[in-house]
Amino acid sequence: LYVLPFINLFGGEFSHLRLKEIPGGKVAAIALSWTLLTVCMPFFLSDEWFSGELAYTAAERFSFVYALTIPFEVKDMEVDREAGIRTIASLLGAREARRLAAALLLLFAVIVGFHHIEALWLKALPLWGSAIASGYLIWNHESSETEMYYFFWLDGMLILQPSLVAAAMLVGRGF
Repeated sequence: LYVLPFINLFGGEFSHLRLKEIPGGKVAAIALSWTLLTVCMPFFLSDEWFSGELAYTAAERFSFVYALTIPFEVKDMEVDREAGIRTIASLLGAREARRLAAALLLLFAVIVGFHHIEALWLKALPLWGSAIASGYLIWNHESSETEMYYFFWLDGMLILQPSLVAAAMLVGRGF
């Protein structure tokens, strides 16, 4: 999707628009890609084409990944603004963009609560832990952080989350 042109029908004009020029489009495409590859594809390969489990898990993953991509837009906010690219961060500002990311993490937490009501200790608590860690990283760091912050800590949340769930399930089953 990133390389395909979109048609710009806004403002009565007809022109091509790149995905990164659609506010929220790039981060939505990233979150959708992660969701399709890490949630939907395994469900489809297991012949479970649609279920409540798939819907909950896909909604969880999408909201979590979308929240994690917003700080990357905050990081590139000045460059994007100078290039005339409207992103969530350039339209809302850094603080409001981080609030949106926090709201998406809250949405994630609510979905997790409904989805895993029967397995709070084994699944919900570790997932909430990853949301809390992600929220801390998103809220308490400025866009001037090093690349290590973005590519190790924020991206690391995508590894931390399943690791916490796996650890909780191992402990819960007594190894």
